[in-house]
Amino acid sequence: MPAQTVVLDLPSRADPLADPSLAAFFHNNRDTALRVNAAGLRQFSGLLAELLLTEAADRRERGIPFAISGVSTLHRAQLTLLGLINALPIAPEPSASPAPMSEGRST
Repeated sequence: MPAQTVVLDLPSRADPLADPSLAAFFHNNRDTALRVNAAGLRQFSGLLAELLLTEAADRRERGIPFAISGVSTLHRAQLTLLGLINALPIAPEPSASPAPMSEGRST
C-alpha cells in the first residue's frame, strides 16, 4: 500500500518567523510524504523559500516524497530570478488547452 501524502495548504501570508506552526508542522510530519499547496499564497517570502528548500533537501536525501503545488506564475518568475525554481520540487503547471474556435470567427 503506498504511503499517504499529507497536504499543507499555505495561508495567504505564510511567514515562518511570525507563525511557528509552519516549522512545527514540518517537524511533526518529518517522515511523512508531503504536498505543500501554495495556491492561496499571496507573497512568497525568502524565509518561506528557505524553509521549503531545507525540507525538500532533507526529504530528497531520505527518499520521502515532497512536492509543492499551486505555485502562481508570478511566484514562479520570482523563484526563477532567485535561482530557486529548479531547487524546489514544484509540480508542473497544468497545460492550458487552447480556447475552442467559435464558428464564423476568423483569426
